[in-house]
Amino acid sequence: MSQQGNKDTAVRYWWGMARDALRAAELALEAGLLHSAVNRAYYAAFYAATAALLKRNLTFKRHAGVRAALHRELIKPGVLPKDVGLLYDELFEDRQHGDYLVSFEFDRATVERRVAGEKRILKEIEKLLEEVKG
Repeated sequence: MSQQGNKDTAVRYWWGMARDALRAAELALEAGLLHSAVNRAYYAAFYAATAALLKRNLTFKRHAGVRAALHRELIKPGVLPKDVGLLYDELFEDRQHGDYLVSFEFDRATVERRVAGEKRILKEIEKLLEEVKG
């Protein structure tokens, strides 16, 4: 397989992971598992951003690297709308709080907004990936 074929396969893999994580977030929200819903919504955004950046031949080893590159490469130049960057940042911070702060609780309304925000992120990133979607 060519290097381009390998990259396209990897982009499709991360995009599939993003869609799966979004579905898991929706299911967790339906079940009232608010921490899990936020975690999965964040990972859906992270996987989608990873796919979009990989499409541009950019890879990163850390979540902070993906976040910074999303802003530098896609938000700041206007490839993606500014609200996508803000939504990503909210999910990033909420996931940090939910996963690492003892006794941190989410309210349902906030989680519903985060899952809806994640749907917006995927909708915008999907436009960038049209030619490699599988």
